[in-house]
Amino acid sequence: MAERPKNLLREGPESRETRRWYRQQASPESQQQGQRRIMATVNASQHHADGYLQAVRVEAQTPNPVATLVFTHGAFGTAAHFEKIAEALSRDCEIYLVNLPGHGRSACDFPPTVAAMAQRVAVYLNARRTQPLVLIGESIGANVLVAAVPLLQQSVRAVLMVDPPVGARGMAQVASWFKRYANAESPPFWLAMAQASFGYNVLSGQAQPVSYYDLFERLPPSLPVAVVTGEANDDDAAENADAASKPCCFGAADEAALRLRLGARFACRRVAGLNHNPFHDAPDAMRAEIEAFLARLDATPMQGPAQAPTPRPANARRRVLWFSGFPSSGTVKVQMMAAHLLAAEAKAGPIRSLAHMDEIVPPMLVDYNMPPDPMGRAVEPIFTHHLPGPFLSTTYDTAAIVQVVRHPVDIAFSTASYALPFHGDYLAMSPEQRNTRTRELVHEFLDLGTLALYANYGFGTWALHARLWRDFAEQTKVPYLRLRLEDVRKDETAACRQIASLLGLTPDDATIAAAVEAATIGHSRQLEEATIAAKLPCRFYVPQLAPLYEAGWRYHGKGLSDYGKGQLTDADWAKAKATFGSEAARLGYGFP
Repeated sequence: MAERPKNLLREGPESRETRRWYRQQASPESQQQGQRRIMATVNASQHHADGYLQAVRVEAQTPNPVATLVFTHGAFGTAAHFEKIAEALSRDCEIYLVNLPGHGRSACDFPPTVAAMAQRVAVYLNARRTQPLVLIGESIGANVLVAAVPLLQQSVRAVLMVDPPVGARGMAQVASWFKRYANAESPPFWLAMAQASFGYNVLSGQAQPVSYYDLFERLPPSLPVAVVTGEANDDDAAENADAASKPCCFGAADEAALRLRLGARFACRRVAGLNHNPFHDAPDAMRAEIEAFLARLDATPMQGPAQAPTPRPANARRRVLWFSGFPSSGTVKVQMMAAHLLAAEAKAGPIRSLAHMDEIVPPMLVDYNMPPDPMGRAVEPIFTHHLPGPFLSTTYDTAAIVQVVRHPVDIAFSTASYALPFHGDYLAMSPEQRNTRTRELVHEFLDLGTLALYANYGFGTWALHARLWRDFAEQTKVPYLRLRLEDVRKDETAACRQIASLLGLTPDDATIAAAVEAATIGHSRQLEEATIAAKLPCRFYVPQLAPLYEAGWRYHGKGLSDYGKGQLTDADWAKAKATFGSEAARLGYGFP
């Protein structure tokens, strides 16, 4: 490796010496030096997944390793960052040192977003079939591992993040580094990653707000998550500090945000003197932190995957009647009708709360885990927002499908209101700021056909969701009922009878009338209040979000159609037509 210029951390991007040094670090020869040292000192081998992602596997020196550790580096780093750690920990652990896409010898022919890199990492780890895993990520590499957790087919023991940039504070710090060291002559991958993962356009100098808090909404409820970082600093001094100090990205506000989302399973260790490059600058301290973290895990009983299905006979698969719909399509209304009809059939009494509704027609959560059927039914009704990909089709037998659709512009406003708390510090926002952020989310939906949050969850776009479920029904040749929410509202009794028919039920008029009344927005809101008041854990009451409920935020929005359409300009309508046009027309939805 070329000697680092002494003035590197003080010079601007116009310095030829600085640019030359960074180009040398980006060269394949330089990035592989550390890996060759690892290969020479420990029992290690290199692996590729699908010809893309490359990693170094370090075998444990014991036949019975206590853990399998997966390390990912930060932006523009390599697996060589973990050389000393790997050598020390391989005494008791099997270790994988992953080169993220575009780093080391890992190829990258796609925009290097955190979600896209996480998919590559998941492909690699799923091919190894090693479990359970302890995931250890540095900087943006930590975000990649968190995003990969729902995609992994093996169990994850815990996640340890080292100074991850997850919120606005960390992104501002990273942007300040880009301003110092990157320009048009920087390697193209640097420019692409700055834009895709950090929201910073090197060429224009403009930054777009980026938050990775939503990644933690998808983690299994029992998964321990810890952060190791330096002393907290949330003021402007950190962003504008002399870069030689390499201040940490994970501020006090980030710690509070993750504690709100993760609750008691979250831990944060702030180590005095630790900076943003601790594996390079303080390897002994990091080794001690990792060993202490593993010791704490050993003292905690290993929990299985969250909400794992109960054992079933060999070769038996669960038969499912899917209630599918893109978020904010009105699926909860249809779910409530079905739950009331099934409860009446089982003589289980009225629906007492939204948590009770979720017990009768359980939801498939964002990490694809589905609880066991509490009623032991031969055909299980399941509520989902997911796309009908290979996982659903190969894991479950589909008995029937109820698909709920709604005008995409109505969904844009409804889903923006729901998703607002997951796109910033909701409690700290003024009413004007909330309105501004909501409008931004509406336009994101009109631009992308979805929210990035939902794409990460596996819900796809509105048009893709509508089309794939219809195609899935045709391919499986199962009974299929498509309900437009607008039509359901016009004749709720007829819709309820259609649902009952698909469920194989023959309720009397009084039961149908009761199910229709139970599914009204007013009654559903009452049940939501009962759920929150009783603090019943479910998707309508997440304990970590208690401050949001106290501030008045609720799952249910206005429950109306057309209420936001008057806010759109002619240009907005043209964009909506271009984004949703063909599939919307097929479903009978028009645009002015």
